[in-house]
Amino acid sequence: MRSLKRNGVNVVSATADGKNAVKSALTRVYPNARFQRCLVHIQRYAETYITQKPKTLAGQELKEIVSTLNQIDSQIAKMTFISKINDWRRRHNDFLKERTTKDDGSGWCIHIET
Repeated sequence: MRSLKRNGVNVVSATADGKNAVKSALTRVYPNARFQRCLVHIQRYAETYITQKPKTLAGQELKEIVSTLNQIDSQIAKMTFISKINDWRRRHNDFLKERTTKDDGSGWCIHIET
């Protein structure tokens, strides 16, 4: 980023994979620039938690919602996506809270991969 700035480039916004290095460098060198995570990278990351063929209704619905991530091309599409995710969370809240508990009281979420 410093090299870009030295060469007269004024970065207004940047899109990257979400790793901290790019965002940190951008913030340090261009504090007023906007940063956005790449939608394809967000989608790929989300898909690592969803099996290829979800067996649960929650997993099937989430896979369908996540598959539309890279189609967000406007503020309205963004708000629609967020609304769908929030609605999905509300409908499957109990499912998401299901836990396995050991005799000592420790436990973990059952549905880490949906």
